[in-house]
Amino acid sequence: MKYSLVYTQRAVKDIQGLEEKIKKRIAKTLLRYSEDPFNYAEKLTNSRLGNYRFRIGDYRVIFDLEEYDISVLRVGHRKEIYRKFLMKEHQDYLNKPVRLIHQTAGGQALSRNR
Repeated sequence: MKYSLVYTQRAVKDIQGLEEKIKKRIAKTLLRYSEDPFNYAEKLTNSRLGNYRFRIGDYRVIFDLEEYDISVLRVGHRKEIYRKFLMKEHQDYLNKPVRLIHQTAGGQALSRNR
């Protein structure tokens, strides 16, 4: 049974940023994979990003399966796709004020809020 491909706005934006040659390769491969996604999909251990991924050369397609739809969530290079997500996810944590403690030469602790 063939599954339908559904793209999130984020996935469309990811794809638009790729080179034409890569776009064509991903599109052609996704059509082939949509005929039997479980044959090509790998389950992700971190389901916050998505439940499955396809490997297409050096690129990864992160997606979820919903009945007979393949919901494409993100598309990106293997070196960046997971890192971008984790950085975005922890952005709030990284932007929180930090209390820095420095020791002076005399051993006294000085603190300041950043």
